[in-house]
Amino acid sequence: MTRIQSQAEVVAGTDVDIKQHQYVVAIVFFCELVGNGVILAERWILSTASMFYHIPHTKYSVATGTDHYPDQATWYEVDCVYKHPFYNGLDDNIALVSIEGAIEYTERVKPIALTYISDHTDTLAAEMLWYGTSVNKTIQLRKVTFILTSDQSCVDQLSDQVAKHIITDRAGYCMMPEQGTYRAQWYNASGAPIVVNNELHAIFSFNENDGGAVATRLWHYRPWMMSVSNTLFKVVDRSEEERSRERPNEAPGV
Repeated sequence: MTRIQSQAEVVAGTDVDIKQHQYVVAIVFFCELVGNGVILAERWILSTASMFYHIPHTKYSVATGTDHYPDQATWYEVDCVYKHPFYNGLDDNIALVSIEGAIEYTERVKPIALTYISDHTDTLAAEMLWYGTSVNKTIQLRKVTFILTSDQSCVDQLSDQVAKHIITDRAGYCMMPEQGTYRAQWYNASGAPIVVNNELHAIFSFNENDGGAVATRLWHYRPWMMSVSNTLFKVVDRSEEERSRERPNEAPGV
């Protein structure tokens, strides 16, 4: 099986303000930063299943509202982790995390809407947000641009057959760097949200040892997410009417 590779920090990332990306959270196990997550609702965080390999899961905690980790963070304890039932190390690398209590929304802490774009969209320019090492060697909320794609050329660059199937089954995207740059994710970029037009499309899943990077494609997992929490989508789904108001030049339903 292909292992998640511990590589150098993401190249060309820039520091950003949490007030512009209030949905990003840091996930910690016994004071060690192990990855990232996304606020979907007051009690729900979305992340990768691979991050939660330590037990008990209740020893994980979530830091919200920080851009210069751990300064100004508000902390919440993990109550339960719901990994996808078919997760096997690479496939179906997604988890819903319920927290104790409820997240308090502020100007630094807010949920993000899941994309309404179907899985027929094959190529997108997207931003990945994660807690990484800044130029001054501190842990900072950072942003970098990738191209999400599922075309055959990206599949051909992957070396692992499982990774290839994730893309061809439309359960994931290849993460391609912008032309002329090289991007590699450190292991604790796991769970980093990947966003287009302020809507959540994917989360960073893994790097191959010899190939490319793969993101979990969230549209594919909406039925499973709804089965975990029927109330979740009442909070994070955006109605056609709301979307029409935001896109006045488009007909409803576009």
